[in-house]
Amino acid sequence: MKTNTRMSQIESAYLTGATIIIVGLTGHSMADGARMILNDQYFNQPSITSEAIQQHTQLTLNETLWTAAKQKHGNDLREALEAGADINMKKNDLPFIIFAMHHNLLEIIPYLKKKDTNLEVRYRGEAPLIWAARTDRDYFAEELVRAKVDVDAKDNENNTALMFAALYFNPSLVRVLVAAKVKVNEKNNKGDTALTLAIKHGSIHSVRALLEAPGIDITQALNLARNGESSEKILKVLEEHTQRMYGIVI
Repeated sequence: MKTNTRMSQIESAYLTGATIIIVGLTGHSMADGARMILNDQYFNQPSITSEAIQQHTQLTLNETLWTAAKQKHGNDLREALEAGADINMKKNDLPFIIFAMHHNLLEIIPYLKKKDTNLEVRYRGEAPLIWAARTDRDYFAEELVRAKVDVDAKDNENNTALMFAALYFNPSLVRVLVAAKVKVNEKNNKGDTALTLAIKHGSIHSVRALLEAPGIDITQALNLARNGESSEKILKVLEEHTQRMYGIVI
């Protein structure tokens, strides 16, 4: 179907929501925003189809979304998403979700729970939850857990979000993941668990949080601690745990 009248072009422009984006980025009125779109040479080609207009405008919305995130314009980001920008878009294989989290844009949080949002997308082997845990974006990580992502997802080295939370001294995220029934005894390619990583890096608060997890296996961790790969305080915490659990120090 061809779009030959300005009225049908105006309707297309409003329906795609492109005018909302122009308003957000330039401060123009909705009517001026529509006129700016209609003055675009692309939209004024006689043979342009409504499908072509929709495709062109989708690209514009997506570019606007990316720019809003880059410039940390949270309101513009929200308006772009409401207007139909694709939250699952990528640039150079970088998913928009991770790009927005990198810029600490909390405005994306409500969209994490929308059914069409791909929360298992990968960037360099990392799902968004693993990326958030590794970069200490615990507020995003917690929202991703609430959105029911795969809490046991692994990166290319078989590291999990729990391992990064333990490694980077984040006991609150450890507890959130444990409450979500994460597998606590998984091992990465180097044979480490979340608990052994916490011990090796001296994160006593992460150790304590992990010891609260049902089914936590402390045998390897205890051996590490006794072989001098932890502080005396951590060794004491582990031995006190075995005393409570089994009545003896293993």
